[in-house]
Amino acid sequence: MKVKLFIISILCQLSQASFACESFFGSEKLKLIMTGIQNSKEIWEGYSPVTNPVVLTDLPTSPKCIAIYTGNNWIFETLMSPLIISNTVYDFYPYSDENPELKTKLLDMGISRATVMSLHNFMGDLIANFPGGESGLFFMVLMHESFHLFYDLGSPLWPSWIRSVEGDRDEVLASCYNTNKKNLHLELRELLESFKQEGNSPEFKRSIKNFISLRSFRYLAFPECREMESSWEMTEGIAEYVGWKLGLEVLITKTDLLNYFESEFTRSENNLETEYFYLLGALQLFAIDKIDKNILIQRNPLMGSNRTVDDSIFELLKKIVINDYKFFNDLKIKSY
Repeated sequence: MKVKLFIISILCQLSQASFACESFFGSEKLKLIMTGIQNSKEIWEGYSPVTNPVVLTDLPTSPKCIAIYTGNNWIFETLMSPLIISNTVYDFYPYSDENPELKTKLLDMGISRATVMSLHNFMGDLIANFPGGESGLFFMVLMHESFHLFYDLGSPLWPSWIRSVEGDRDEVLASCYNTNKKNLHLELRELLESFKQEGNSPEFKRSIKNFISLRSFRYLAFPECREMESSWEMTEGIAEYVGWKLGLEVLITKTDLLNYFESEFTRSENNLETEYFYLLGALQLFAIDKIDKNILIQRNPLMGSNRTVDDSIFELLKKIVINDYKFFNDLKIKSY
């Protein structure tokens, strides 16, 4: 009954929208995003995407047409003036003042914050390789950016140590990544292998042990990288994990995602601009989730204002392995 009422409500609003917006409001990509949001589960303590407002449009095709998710239901509106998104893909309300008409509408609805996003293909032909295609891309990016807005920019649970040591992205690239390409690719390869395996398999455990050994060795050689890399893995790795994890729940397959990760790994080999902390952070969290399904949802040990760099993603993975995987001692570390 609730589903029928939801559909009837949408159809009634569609009939009232202008003819120019009907193609966007009735598009398959919008329907898939709407369904994905409605069916999203809580996968991170304190973050529930189904309650977070979003504003969706399609620039430059339908710049006056907006679909607003209030955190409870969908409202379809036609603006008097074209919507402006500063980087053409997404924006954070109220941090952008470029759309006073939208601001008034959201305030009238009691919405103080929302992720604004355009559902247009900004990847060109590369979209064909993206898990879930066009809708997979939009949903993943929307969930990633929504996490930034509603969690690391606004939650009291977000650790304060992260911003105090974050450093510049370019500094991480120059000091920790571009001078350590071989080591990084060995680490990433082990994490990709762990993503393929079941959490209780010897292959998974061996890959995780190899990864921990490789990274520990790299931090001994380059101790200045530990804090910088850890902070960026927290900031972008968690948001990346949330986007992919929610995508796996509703829109994409594990096989497609693994193929995408493999292609990103190959692409990074000769790319000096690769920000590895996105994928490295996300894959470590997928490993943690395989070992303990509830640890990131209930009493998440990464979160809390009193946390330090010793509570980073990598340190949590090490602690879990030491505490719960004592029989790892029987597994030999791969020789490189």
